[in-house]
This record gives sequence, structure tokens and C-alpha cells, in this order.
Amino acid sequence: MFETINSYLLVILPVLLAGVGYLIKHFFFSEKKEENTPNKEKLPMSTKEEPNIYELRQKIKILFIDDDTKFQTAKMLKNSGWQNTNIIKDCKNLNSAEILETDIFFVDIHGVGLELGFSDHGLGLAAALKQKYPEKKVVIYSAEKQWDPFHKTWDLVDDRLPKDADTYQFETTIESLLLGE
Repeated sequence: MFETINSYLLVILPVLLAGVGYLIKHFFFSEKKEENTPNKEKLPMSTKEEPNIYELRQKIKILFIDDDTKFQTAKMLKNSGWQNTNIIKDCKNLNSAEILETDIFFVDIHGVGLELGFSDHGLGLAAALKQKYPEKKVVIYSAEKQWDPFHKTWDLVDDRLPKDADTYQFETTIESLLLGE
């Protein structure tokens, strides 16, 4: 009888130990394995950003408001993949379809905002755009190097650039605004 019990123990004991080992491995080590397995949510930013930027280049609408409608940076951004990039001479109406559809505004400081009667030109226009549409991004740019540092618009807009910044700087600004960097 003890021989039968011993033979059962020799068979049952390894099966029980294997089951316990499986459970330990499954519950304690599988979570760590999943944490180390790359997936969409856990990819490092550098690999995750690339597809998002390419998708955003097709979706995001960028509008330059500049009295110089031949401003080359707008054309260069469009050529570099920001497909929905346009430029207008001035803003005639803050409720126009063109304004409502835009995600990111680049507003020149001088020579714009006149059609809406802003005495401080582009600074007034930029402030109005940001106040009316706080979810939209507004960037001010200008060829003038002496900007009024105390103007209220600086506290409202999302960024500023010199007009002679290269296209890469404009593109980097767009990407950081979109990705929240």
C-alpha cells in the first residue's frame, strides 16, 4: 500500500510543482515581460513622433497672415509636406471659414490687422485670434528686431519668431506646438 502511495506521490508531486511553477511564472513574470515589450503606448517619443508628424502634415491647417503674400517660408512649408499651408494679405473677418478652419496662425506684426482696424496691427490681430479661439495656436513673427516687450499679446500667443528665421525653425515651432513640447 505504501508503494502505491509513493508511486502516486512520485507522479502527483512533480505535476503539482510544475503547476505552481507555471502559476508563479504566469502571474509574476508575465507582467514584467509585457512592460518590456514595446507597444504603441510605450514607445519612446522619438519613434512614436514620426508617424504622427506625417499624419499631422496632411491634416493640420496653417495660415500665414502677411502683407507680403510672396513670403517664401509659407511656400517652403507646403513643399516640405505641410499640405494645408496658405497665406493671406490680411484678415477681413474673424468668423470667415478660412479662420475657423485654421489650426495654427502665423501673424506678421506689421501691415496686417488693418482691415479689422487694429491700431497695433498684427499684435492686435494675434491677440484677437487667441482670445476668440484659445484652442488654436498663434505665432507672431516679424522682420522688426525691436518688439514692444510690454505688449499684452506676448502673454497670449503661443510662440514668436523672427521673420528671417529659416524654414526649419518655423517647422520646429509647428511640431513643438502640435506635440506639446
